[in-house]
Amino acid sequence: GDEFTVQYGPAFSGSRLVFNLDASELLAQKEMRQAIYYAMDSQEMIDKLASGVGEVSNPGVLPPAHIMYNPDVRQYAHSLDVAGALLDALGYSEIGEDGIRFNDSGQRLSIELLASSADASKLFVEQMARAGIEFVLTLAESATAEQKVADSEFEAAIVGHAGLGGNADYLRERYAGGDLGASTTELATKGYDNAEVIRLLTEQRTLINFDERKAMLYEIQELMAEDAVEIMLYYGYDVTAWRPAVWDGWMYCYDERNFLGCKMSYLLYDQWKDA
Repeated sequence: GDEFTVQYGPAFSGSRLVFNLDASELLAQKEMRQAIYYAMDSQEMIDKLASGVGEVSNPGVLPPAHIMYNPDVRQYAHSLDVAGALLDALGYSEIGEDGIRFNDSGQRLSIELLASSADASKLFVEQMARAGIEFVLTLAESATAEQKVADSEFEAAIVGHAGLGGNADYLRERYAGGDLGASTTELATKGYDNAEVIRLLTEQRTLINFDERKAMLYEIQELMAEDAVEIMLYYGYDVTAWRPAVWDGWMYCYDERNFLGCKMSYLLYDQWKDA
């Protein structure tokens, strides 16, 4: 009723599809990852998994609510036709009776998928099958799946993630983890070695001027979107309802998607209540 206010928090969480480029010659091809992006229907996922409440995937990795978000990166609007053309060009132009593509050598277009969330992963597998891409799903406990990703024991994996509104330097931590290259522990695509991206990610953390750093991060997002380095299935909102007549001083902390976690809200409430 009118006594409640409903707030949609910033979309700073979601599930990401990451790849092991060292374990799959197929996924190491940028065009294959692009075809997967075109085959994925982010809006369908929001409608079926999040009751229609969420934001569609951004190929630049950073969510739209992020202060460094670049809205002008390459987009992958859902299109089975475009996905099919890319797969044809990769040599997977034949389609079997089960709808899965194969090449002239009879090799099926099949990729192993590791995940811990059944609903999201099963819908993703269904979407890929519509494009003729077979993802063979293995479900595991969250801790087990994350450890396998950290240890590079996978071909493709769907991992959950929060904290996406934090310092954009997390892109460096995922894909240029210092002087030694990409971190081995981050839940990220393995084997990604775009030298220009790594150079820019390393340099951006040294910039003090906000506009200069933002411009560099914009360029990084454009390059990562072109490479389809990882695929966010969709960004999820947190929805909160409260009675303003009781207390209307709720606030968000930095990088929080739900203001119930902000201690300042409760401290201010105690001061107001006791006044």
